[in-house]
Amino acid sequence: TLRSAGSSMKKVFSILDEQPNLSKKGEKFPDTSPENAVEFDNVKFSYGRENVLHEVSFSINKGEKIAIVGGCGFIGHNLAIELKEIGYEVEVIDNLYVNNILSVLDNTEELPNPELSMKILQSRQKILKDHGIKLSTIDARDYHLLTECLKKIKPDLILTLEHLSV
Repeated sequence: TLRSAGSSMKKVFSILDEQPNLSKKGEKFPDTSPENAVEFDNVKFSYGRENVLHEVSFSINKGEKIAIVGGCGFIGHNLAIELKEIGYEVEVIDNLYVNNILSVLDNTEELPNPELSMKILQSRQKILKDHGIKLSTIDARDYHLLTECLKKIKPDLILTLEHLSV
């Protein structure tokens, strides 16, 4: 584990050492006017009493690419569709293990109507496809596969929803 921690730290430092790319258009500063960007200002979020986000602020310009990790759930697929419809390029990464087709097939959650649940989950994937949103079936716990996937996607922003199960 010490060796893997050392290689993980190397990766973190290599990312921190990268020079920022201010604009794809060659402008000194990107256009962050309200009609061209979504701004998140002092976002707070908690699970019960545990704060997991505290006053986080950022903005992202329309047309930029967003990767949503865990984006096949109820929240994720709706968010992906909304972002796509307002002008963002969106890709979803999901392992399809939690609240998903595999658990419905085995009915491990003892759902009262697994057939209906299956139809709902399949319709989410179809809706993503119909909106031109690519789905990569990757387990976010596999650091190497996730890293390779994100290298290919080259997102401007990564939203992680893989820990939310609704």
